[in-house]
Amino acid sequence: MIKIKTEKCLVRGEKCRKVIDIECLSGENLPKQYTSGRGPGNEYIWKDGRDLYSNTTGYHAEFFLGKEATYPQAEFDQKLEFIRKCGDRLREINSQLAKENAGWEGVETFVI
Repeated sequence: MIKIKTEKCLVRGEKCRKVIDIECLSGENLPKQYTSGRGPGNEYIWKDGRDLYSNTTGYHAEFFLGKEATYPQAEFDQKLEFIRKCGDRLREINSQLAKENAGWEGVETFVI
């Protein structure tokens, strides 16, 4: 889950949003299947420090959304759409991993 807290504001008469806070998982806490994809359909997003980064190519991280940054409403809406797309992909991966890893828990003892 990603939580983005914003403040509505006007900048030179244009509706904008100032990002107040961002809560989400950092890259090291995301499944490898989510972060290792390459090419279209494998986009992902993660938090590093106080900002969000995206990877749309599988090769280069890009700054995506910054805490305390202000965005015109239309641009912010596009960013939310991309975040939702990445979230849908992450939910699919987590669902698949839950099925694959069902029952893989507990303690085993090997006596040789």
